[in-house]
Amino acid sequence: MDYAEMCKILNNPKASKEQLRSALAFSLGVEYVPASKEKKESIFNDCKAIFFAFYTKETGLIYTFTGRDAKALKELVGKVKVIFNYPVTDDQIPDAFGLLLEKLPDWYKKNAFSLPVINSKFNEIVSSISKNNGKGQSNISDSYKQKLLNDLQS
Repeated sequence: MDYAEMCKILNNPKASKEQLRSALAFSLGVEYVPASKEKKESIFNDCKAIFFAFYTKETGLIYTFTGRDAKALKELVGKVKVIFNYPVTDDQIPDAFGLLLEKLPDWYKKNAFSLPVINSKFNEIVSSISKNNGKGQSNISDSYKQKLLNDLQS
């Protein structure tokens, strides 16, 4: 960057934050190192691709992604990072997200398979997964289920 280019950026009302930061660094004589937004976008895109592939495998349909889904996925990525009991690297987050989808209770896969629902019911889903250890079994005995079914039918 040279002085003329810096002036052009600073006088441009539509200059991006990144361009302005670069011009400011040049004017101060400081080396500018852009923020690592690429890594966060990469994690988001990796998790998005994992969800699309898993959704298509489970339903045979293509998921329609909206802004609401993007917000839910961004929050889910943060929640997945938090559930680890130890420091987690950014490379492990997509793997953990994929594992969450694999262990997702069948009811959600069949009835409410969307990012906003998974995000809003995250704690319940994680609790259910940890109770069942991913085996798809419930802690309710068969005799209790039968009694409940009989009571509902009468």
